[in-house]
Amino acid sequence: MRTCPSLCSWCFLALVCLFSITGCDFFGRDKPSEALLRVEGEVGGEGLLIVSSNFLSQTQTKFDDNGLPVGDTLLVRLLSADTLTVSLPFERRYDIRENRQFFVRIRPLNPLAETLTVRLWIDGRLRGEKRYLPGLEAVTIVYNFDLRPYVPIDDDKT
Repeated sequence: MRTCPSLCSWCFLALVCLFSITGCDFFGRDKPSEALLRVEGEVGGEGLLIVSSNFLSQTQTKFDDNGLPVGDTLLVRLLSADTLTVSLPFERRYDIRENRQFFVRIRPLNPLAETLTVRLWIDGRLRGEKRYLPGLEAVTIVYNFDLRPYVPIDDDKT
């Protein structure tokens, strides 16, 4: 029995369209649509909040003096972001359908804040939780469904 190559192409194209319309990728994961950010802490406390769903990111390996890998660091380049001062507790929903990623960074404006906790839910599932510790500058959570890599260029060395 012979199969028609154009029929196979049409079947493949139909499957791609079906996955695109239903919001699933080829691995059966739903594409995320909403981020829920909750920042808890001392009532009345304030923080400087930066949020974005339009950024590039890259994981880069760190090496010790002998050239052995000792960990990773995440490089993030914000293409656009909102910066605002928020009072605690703070909660807001964000539409992330366009880029399917979310970046949040908060710095307490009260240097003695010890109870600041940041939680990020994506479509109802907890995807990140961090607590501010004294001595840290800020708390950062990055969620990325489809990694949009950051490729440094010579102009970035400023």
